[in-house]
Amino acid sequence: MGKKLLITGFEPFNNEEINSSFLAVEQLDDKIGDYNLTKLLVPVVYGKAFDTVYRKVEELKPDAILCVGQAGGRKNVSLEKIAINYRSSAIYDNEGNKYQGVKIDENGCDGFFVNLDIERLAKISNSEVSLTAGSFVCNDLLYMLLNHYGSTIKIGFIHVPFLPEQAKEKNISMELEEMVKKLTLIIENL
Repeated sequence: MGKKLLITGFEPFNNEEINSSFLAVEQLDDKIGDYNLTKLLVPVVYGKAFDTVYRKVEELKPDAILCVGQAGGRKNVSLEKIAINYRSSAIYDNEGNKYQGVKIDENGCDGFFVNLDIERLAKISNSEVSLTAGSFVCNDLLYMLLNHYGSTIKIGFIHVPFLPEQAKEKNISMELEEMVKKLTLIIENL
């Protein structure tokens, strides 16, 4: 029967017409290695991103959750190591929310390490390790998932670069096929 993987990508945001994260997720095979994939589009809205994923997790009961986000300016796929209890951004989410240095959970711990061996996964997929998922909606989602599920489910977050058509400079983008290849290697080796 295989294991179940919930893999998410985000809708476009910040006046972009596309989001490389969901385009890459859509291109993944429905079965990779031991995992049957369920793909989910997530809103770029503080709190709502978690609510959307939480509802799907409760319905699906997956063995693992991988969230994929877009990080313009990065040159490679990045596996995130730590989610921080912090909201702060220079841009608005898709419902006009913008935070400047507030906690996600007033009573929560300062951060959580993801419960995947991301150094091994980065090496296998020729990707990079990033220390934090930032302080925008990507980090918000990862922090809330780790805060809620702890170590009961494998949880990870991966940032992908812009696609060439999004990047003003070609050296800070990646072809969609390359993103899909790296994501596939990561999933095969979870």
